[in-house]
Amino acid sequence: MRLAIILSVILLFSQSCPLFAAGDGVPRSGGKLSETAKTSLLDQLPDDLEFVPGSIIVKFTRDREQQLSKSGVAISTVQPLLSQFSVDRMIQMYPSHVSRFRDDGSEIALQRMYRIEFDPVLNPLEVARAFAALPDVEYAEPEIVQTLMYTPDDPRYDEQYQYALIEAEKAWDITTGDSTIVIAIVDSGVRWDHEDLFDNMWINA
Repeated sequence: MRLAIILSVILLFSQSCPLFAAGDGVPRSGGKLSETAKTSLLDQLPDDLEFVPGSIIVKFTRDREQQLSKSGVAISTVQPLLSQFSVDRMIQMYPSHVSRFRDDGSEIALQRMYRIEFDPVLNPLEVARAFAALPDVEYAEPEIVQTLMYTPDDPRYDEQYQYALIEAEKAWDITTGDSTIVIAIVDSGVRWDHEDLFDNMWINA
């Protein structure tokens, strides 16, 4: 059976399209989210999400752009957190990007996005909350581990209840089988000319 790979959570250019911002950055109104709003959005994340250890994404506000560089940020409110969380380095993700504006006036400013790397034993969500509370930060968020979910491209897949009962999709995330493995069907008969079986029938020679 042919299988199609579907991303269970697909974020095109996930670093460029953060979880909570409007588009990539400044809220559509042109204002800033309050510190309470930024941290409360993080609290709404599902409990079963897996995060990349030792890393978060932070975007700084427009009025701090002159204090940003490839080598780091010269913002006084940020420095205490860099020490508190044993930050190893700050990487400007898109240093050559130049701001552009949509028709509605909202800004696309990828150059203000940084990947902050820190002690991997720390909880990325808690580190993101701390950075999100800073007035000079537009948003901060952990990097979500994206997982694959395998599902068949059979147009009648939804009519076959048995796969859901045995949670087959979870097994397909681990393996989709091997064409060299022979499966014996113990039944009163088999429709060997079925389109899914005809080219896969094994004959004991």
